[in-house]
Amino acid sequence: MTGLSRKQREIAERHNHFLSIARDLLRDEGFHQLSMERVAELAEYSKGTVYQHFNCKEEMVGQLCINAMQRLHCLGQRAIQYQGSHRERLLAFFIANDVFQQMEEDAVCNMQSYQHDQIINKVSESTRMRHSELMYGIFCQVKSIVEDAMRDGDLPSSHTSAEDMVFGFWSLNHGAQAIRSHQYPLEELGISEPGAAIMIMLQSLLDGLGWKPDKHPSVTKNEHLQTIRDALFSQQSLPSEIKPIPPMPINTHQPQLESAV
Repeated sequence: MTGLSRKQREIAERHNHFLSIARDLLRDEGFHQLSMERVAELAEYSKGTVYQHFNCKEEMVGQLCINAMQRLHCLGQRAIQYQGSHRERLLAFFIANDVFQQMEEDAVCNMQSYQHDQIINKVSESTRMRHSELMYGIFCQVKSIVEDAMRDGDLPSSHTSAEDMVFGFWSLNHGAQAIRSHQYPLEELGISEPGAAIMIMLQSLLDGLGWKPDKHPSVTKNEHLQTIRDALFSQQSLPSEIKPIPPMPINTHQPQLESAV
């Protein structure tokens, strides 16, 4: 908040305070129990003050989703900058998503809920645009790894485009997030480590695509993955810094970022 006036800082702090209360209500009581009145009551502000920041409770969910996606983008940025092979960088990206799933289960649930029509159709245009911009930014992170692998010969040329490959990886990851966020009894189904299961499927998919394998004869695959995880994501807190997001090429209008008010 550097460069803001005292009043602007107070407005931004109040805005974040409302979001924090909404996040806790979503976690503890669910979407249907979230209301502008309840947030106002817990924050000890008038309902009118809350409406100065958000036009509806769906907007709160949308902005919580954006905040979470920014943190996920930061983790993805760490992954693609990993000093290893292109395959290791892609593995690091999936590890980043697994770390995020474990550390921010509530945020993942909010990101899943945002996709419902009852929410996404009520949020502001600027929130929808920011969400699309962030989704495109994360898509570009993975696409850059695939294109680098194709360029350097780690991934043979095929009839499958980089974009189609990213869609496949995205589907694998998004589906896993959805299943894990819905609290299915995975252990009763014999799935004790869903993150590890996804990594096995990813490795098999990469082998099928002809992606050059990493050769680490002195370590097992699990030890190799743990080395990547420890190198990038050993901290117990998510990064607070936000990396630049590439502009999304939709129409000729560039979305404006949400202000703190």
